[in-house]
Amino acid sequence: MNKIIRGNKKQCGFTLMEAIVSLTLIAILSAVVLPNYTNIRSQFALLRDAYALAQNLRITQEMAISARKVEGSVPFSYGIHISTIEDNQGYLIYADINGDQQYVVNVDQIVEEVELNKGIVLQEIPTNFLSINFQGPDPITFISSGDNVVEIVLMLKENAQEFETVFINKAGLIYVE
Repeated sequence: MNKIIRGNKKQCGFTLMEAIVSLTLIAILSAVVLPNYTNIRSQFALLRDAYALAQNLRITQEMAISARKVEGSVPFSYGIHISTIEDNQGYLIYADINGDQQYVVNVDQIVEEVELNKGIVLQEIPTNFLSINFQGPDPITFISSGDNVVEIVLMLKENAQEFETVFINKAGLIYVE
């Protein structure tokens, strides 16, 4: 900013050149950021959903350990059910009422239905569905596929190259990669 002295008065202000340089920098930054904005939003939505799934698995684990009651009684276990037969847009947190370590429609109590963000889908699961159950008070983990470790892959609907994987093993360890 230049100070111009005329007589006894000081005038402060920007020169035309300073204003042009400032506007040029703003235009260049906007040109770089705006085309990638939707891609960046999609990647953040993918990360949010992956970490939300991991957090919901931990919450389900905690419900089993704390023996949370459903309709006045403590269920055998709590679990998360993922089905890729229908729309791949979400999953269920449920109370396993009959103790078979998997979700059964009209038998087990749904605690919460979780929908994924728009544009995020679950990758196909080989068995078309997966139930992960936690039985308390000891943190025993049951995986319906019989595997020791299960990978739940969330990906962008428009770009399958962008994905996040949530891992859970029979010991109850949950992490996102």
